[in-house]
Amino acid sequence: MSYLSNMIYGNGCKRKVEIPKSSRELEELCEFISTDYLTRDIYVDAMNKKRALKVGREFLDKYFTLHNLWQVDHDAIKRRIGKGTITISDLLAAEKECERYIHPFSLKVVYSNKYDIFQGELKARTYTKELGDITRAQPSFIKIDLCSKATIVTPPVYVHELTHSQLQSNLGSVRYYKNIELLPYFLELVCAHDMGEHDYILKILEKFLSNEIVKYRNEITNHENGTYRMTREQLVETGKYLSSTISALNLFIMYYNGSPSTKKYILQEIQKIFDGLQDLEEFTKRLYITDTIDNKVLQKHLVR
Repeated sequence: MSYLSNMIYGNGCKRKVEIPKSSRELEELCEFISTDYLTRDIYVDAMNKKRALKVGREFLDKYFTLHNLWQVDHDAIKRRIGKGTITISDLLAAEKECERYIHPFSLKVVYSNKYDIFQGELKARTYTKELGDITRAQPSFIKIDLCSKATIVTPPVYVHELTHSQLQSNLGSVRYYKNIELLPYFLELVCAHDMGEHDYILKILEKFLSNEIVKYRNEITNHENGTYRMTREQLVETGKYLSSTISALNLFIMYYNGSPSTKKYILQEIQKIFDGLQDLEEFTKRLYITDTIDNKVLQKHLVR
């Protein structure tokens, strides 16, 4: 199974994927993003690591009830079954003895110089789990990797990865692969907005996401004109991030400009996704949230 197939299957998404293409609206947005206003330097202050995690956890506790994560002690399983050929029954029996459920905040956080300040990664390993009368693949969560240098954007990045944990532990909560990053990016922005500081932290993240859109556009354009050929998997990954980023910005603009009741409604509907009562696409369809680029709306928001 290819990397792409593994990612689609591992996230419980439908098999259909989309190959991104350049468009006039995307070109206009990228031209706007490249103006002096959005390319000027922004300084990112350091933050104590414990404080950064605390801020992220307080944000999620304030608005959501998170579900525990399934975790299997991989080393204990290896010791339990030893070496040699084993059956599925042996593996399932070992998993039951070595499994536990943990609160997302108890998930180990590892700081690494492999990532920049805007990056993180939720690490999981897929096992076969018995759920009632059926047996299916289920992620066992291992850790969250964050940048070794904690800054004021670390809390939103931490929230981003914890959001992934809620979606991945509830397979099928996101139907289409291109939307995998939508809610994580959205809640990253909401967390930054909630941190206050006259939206200084929010604007840092908006600038980062805007520049990422330009990067994705450049990759697509280079592929289309033959400057650099991308594989199908690379194109789908680029399309996933491009689509999710634009959709997340569109949803956040609705949230940012919305009344208190609108904000409350959006967050309550996200809780329903975490609870498995609806999928992401049901929610975004009701709010008419898509990856369509409305340059007038996006540009007005970014230069506010």
